Amino acid sequence: MKNCSLFRKTAAALSLALALSLPVWAAPEPLADWQTLYKGELRRLLTQGAAGPQSLFTVLADLNLDGAPELFALSSDGQLQYQYTTSNGQLIPLALDQDISWEGKQLQTLRLYFNSQTGDYKLTAESSEAGGLLLYEYSLKGQQFCRQLQFQYEETAKGAVYHCFGPEGAWQQVSGDQYRRQMAEYYQGFELVSDYVPTIAALSAGYEETQADRMLKQYRPCPVQAAPAQTPVVVDGKPVSFAIYNVGGASYFKLRDLAQALNASAKQYNVGWDNESRRVSIEAGKPYQPVAGETGEPLSDTARLGRQPADASISFNGLQFEAEKYNIDGSNYFKLRDLAQLLDFQVRWQEDSRSIHIDTTKPYTP
Repeated sequence: MKNCSLFRKTAAALSLALALSLPVWAAPEPLADWQTLYKGELRRLLTQGAAGPQSLFTVLADLNLDGAPELFALSSDGQLQYQYTTSNGQLIPLALDQDISWEGKQLQTLRLYFNSQTGDYKLTAESSEAGGLLLYEYSLKGQQFCRQLQFQYEETAKGAVYHCFGPEGAWQQVSGDQYRRQMAEYYQGFELVSDYVPTIAALSAGYEETQADRMLKQYRPCPVQAAPAQTPVVVDGKPVSFAIYNVGGASYFKLRDLAQALNASAKQYNVGWDNESRRVSIEAGKPYQPVAGETGEPLSDTARLGRQPADASISFNGLQFEAEKYNIDGSNYFKLRDLAQLLDFQVRWQEDSRSIHIDTTKPYTP
């Protein structure tokens, strides 16, 4: 496996933000989200960059499929480039592998390919140069931004010349037939994910809050990589089996699975669905009424793609609220800690047994 392999497990999940039309509970102060962090950095770059105020070409693209995009900014003269990710409420500049120039126009053409049999993915982008073609892979390796050239052909006076990585990872010149065969093998088992679309914007020098806000609001959430988890869960002292997906280190549960486990406890709740309004309702304090086919283990033991569903609003005790959630294999999954905060029960991680402990007799604590 080469240094900049794009077969990654996700590193972090997109935090679930619950915005209620009316207040239901007092939420603790959240960590700064990626929008806030990027907005502050764009303000700095547009007004106080290394060369003074500068116009920027910007790209938002989620390279590790963790739900929060990376930010790339290129000065209008092409001389200065910046790249960032976020973690635990902090802005983190990304190091460049081999001091590469990422050339913003390549990043806006990023394409995501996913292998449903293995759960692996790869991100590629093409660049046309001197009548030829370069095909790159992009990835994050920790806090390092990586780019790896995979295929290249160029037109010369003597005809087309082809290069690609051989079986041992060595860069070599090959025939046209070998080139096409190796490219077919490179993509074998992978399918293009059409809803992975980077967000691009040109920002003028001098900070205008509206232009940065507009760019950030235009971001279209990318699919996330969700891995089935075999994490043991204990509810009020009793082990319970759950279908759990892990997205970047956070555990995501089905509403109905958790409702079944909490039934008859102090934190029981019922889940309803109105097909006409496409609304999920959570009614705290009411016993759960099971629905056939809503619970069970994940359908696969490999990672799946999760997406934020565009429809299906949610209400809690009759009050509408917005919740970021992931639809995985046809079911909606929510972050356990956000449900714990909403319903006010305690969640603890037991390090020695590597297990999750839910205590419905104690209140939620961050």
